[in-house]
Amino acid sequence: MPGHFPTMHWTAPVTLSTGDGDDGGLAPPLAALVELLANSSTFQTLVGVANATAAKQSIHRQGLPKPADGRRHTREELEDYRPYAVVYTDPEDGYQAVADGVNSDGFAFWETGDLVLRIERDATDEDGDEPTSEDNENWHTTVGQIIDDLKGLAGQGGYLAATAIRLINGISWNAPNTVHATGLFQSATIAVSWGGE
Repeated sequence: MPGHFPTMHWTAPVTLSTGDGDDGGLAPPLAALVELLANSSTFQTLVGVANATAAKQSIHRQGLPKPADGRRHTREELEDYRPYAVVYTDPEDGYQAVADGVNSDGFAFWETGDLVLRIERDATDEDGDEPTSEDNENWHTTVGQIIDDLKGLAGQGGYLAATAIRLINGISWNAPNTVHATGLFQSATIAVSWGGE
């Protein structure tokens, strides 16, 4: 049975980013995941837009923008952002470069890593401090369709060469004691592996 999302709001260390900085070798895979998700027709429908360029406005790298008070997002701020996605490099298995022979320039490397995307939306049908079972079923279907879109686009020209897509925190919602501060939301967290030999 689905359960509460156990933390207040974040699943990863929040590193605020304007998206303008250079993350070195970690930036291209993350940018490719943004491109992949933005081209999901289901994600576009979720965020209420008609194209990938507009969908990118609802995809945040490394965390949401800085709160207005500089400390914590208000309920109103969070509800204004939703629905949205946050993409980040997995804190444990985010990147690996493995030497695979030597060429005239030195070692040749192949690269691999894990990225994470967390999608969140306001619950659309509430029963007290929890979404209704019908609303959870709708969210389950939406998340499944987004995953299908990612699988359909992965590896095509210009998109992330995803080698595995895993739902790591499925259909969940925030605990009742947080609803006053964040509003009632549903979320899903998806791990995306990329690269290889």
